[in-house]
Amino acid sequence: MINRRIKVFLPRLSQLLASIPLLWAILIFPAGSRGLAVSDDVAPTDSLRADSSSLKRIAGYRAELHEWEKSVRGFRRDHHFGLNLRRVQGAWDFERYGAIRDLQFSSYSSYLGLSYEFHLQLMGGFGYYLGSGTGITLTDRADFSGFRKPLMFSIPGVSAGLVWNGSPAYRVFCGGQLYLERLERIEVRQDGGPSNPEIGITARGATAQLGLDVFPKLSLAMRSELVWRSFQTVIPKNAANYGTNVMIKREEMGVSVGLIYHYI
Repeated sequence: MINRRIKVFLPRLSQLLASIPLLWAILIFPAGSRGLAVSDDVAPTDSLRADSSSLKRIAGYRAELHEWEKSVRGFRRDHHFGLNLRRVQGAWDFERYGAIRDLQFSSYSSYLGLSYEFHLQLMGGFGYYLGSGTGITLTDRADFSGFRKPLMFSIPGVSAGLVWNGSPAYRVFCGGQLYLERLERIEVRQDGGPSNPEIGITARGATAQLGLDVFPKLSLAMRSELVWRSFQTVIPKNAANYGTNVMIKREEMGVSVGLIYHYI
């Protein structure tokens, strides 16, 4: 008797299990989504055409970005060469310069610089760079009439910083540089008196910067940055090894724009 009931029940159970997927389909998908109320003869509307055009443009952007990503691979590595133009406001401080004591005045300067950076990846889009740079001060318009602009140029030093690549198209960085600044033919005259002799002297300098690189092309970026710079002269020695009577400082802050070439 039990065997006979089992033989009757098993086919009914099989039929019930087979009907479960159909029940789920009826509950989850509305009639319209199953094509019950949609005609194949409906023509596409203007909005559908616009959506199709937008999807094609997005696909084009993705394809172009994909081409950059294949080259960049999440981080812009290795060699970078830069050219930048800097505009700053600063202040001279002649603590000692011949007969002059504690003379201070402000000035506006323009600076043309060259740089080299080697970028190394740490993790993901985050990394660091090492490099060097040089440049020359083009103009220095002072608020003090007794000051004549010296010839000023940077002797290459060492630069380092941190960088974050947000995408192949942009990155943010912060860093600094230590270098030497050479000042030639400095001349200062105070209160209409006689000028001190022209001298040439070397200063120790430091620069800090925070900036953004935007890449309109795969290998070319437009750089903009905030820059702070300071230098102080190294007290020279005379023949008797006594420090001479010169101490000059300068501090400045401004903005810089330029171009960066990524050798990729």
